[in-house]
Amino acid sequence: MPENTMSQPILLVDDDSVFRLMVKRFLGSEFDVLEADCLEEARHLLARQSFSCVLLDYRLPDGNGLQILPELVLMDLPVVMLTGMGNEKLALQAIQHGCQAYLIKDDLTRDTLIDSFSRVPQEASEKRQALREQIVFPQIVQTASRQCRETTAALRQLLRIENLVANENVQHLNRLSHLMQGVLTYARILSTGWLPEPMSLTSTIDQALEGIDRSTIPVELKRISQPLPALQSDADAVKAIVQNLLEFAVQQPPVKQGASITMQIMALNLEACVQITISGLTTESSAESPKSSPDLIHPEFEVSRLLVEKLRGRLWLDKTAELFRICFALPYQEDFALLAIEEN
Repeated sequence: MPENTMSQPILLVDDDSVFRLMVKRFLGSEFDVLEADCLEEARHLLARQSFSCVLLDYRLPDGNGLQILPELVLMDLPVVMLTGMGNEKLALQAIQHGCQAYLIKDDLTRDTLIDSFSRVPQEASEKRQALREQIVFPQIVQTASRQCRETTAALRQLLRIENLVANENVQHLNRLSHLMQGVLTYARILSTGWLPEPMSLTSTIDQALEGIDRSTIPVELKRISQPLPALQSDADAVKAIVQNLLEFAVQQPPVKQGASITMQIMALNLEACVQITISGLTTESSAESPKSSPDLIHPEFEVSRLLVEKLRGRLWLDKTAELFRICFALPYQEDFALLAIEEN
């Protein structure tokens, strides 16, 4: 039987008091076990006490075990996931997110439980280090992006109150704020993944347009929409895509007097499609303008492309002499939620 070399207690997180008692009896007096019956209590104990490892139930009253895994990885805490059902996909997902072992409650014995502990010190620290880097870097980006957005919002408010700058400079701050929101959303998806949720594409786009300062858009903006079924996607990502593509669109000069941007929303071939069309371009702007070339790095366009790809969608450009169109499409798929879970 492996000897207990753990100098610090084990944290057992499970909402079943009978199962917690069984685990403590399995381990006996040679292991010090502290208990939590939900994520909130677990976080409270983790803030006050050091632990050698965590026994973590998957299903909890205030969430699931995967939600707290990134925090445990950052603390360099080995984790053994417990579940009442055998699920190969869930086991793989748990291991990918930083668990050292995955145990089924019905098959649990003293030997399997202690064996999972004995393997913990032997786990390569490089794996947990790589996971920490995967989690920490996006969080740094999120913090920097949030601070940048808050700063630009404060500057816009101050400059408008004092009437210190021209409209085009306020537009630059708006563009920076939308870009940072796109980066923030992408970093969040990269760090924690995402689960598709039902959303109204039309309502989400309306919310995105509410976040656009119309006074800084030099052309008329119109939205045309047909009734659409609910879409399984990420509303924050869609809002960031729309705002950044609009910022990209208005940078396609020069425009004629009376030029306009039309945003059309439609369902086509099992996809929800959004077309952003800027019409009224002068002849000189057709394909000769370096700003309208997708071959050049354009931050607003590129962050939109990254987000669309994360949502399993498509993004493309159409150009003619007097028209510039940006389109993106997101899929209607019944099994999309399952695919997203498997991907993460």
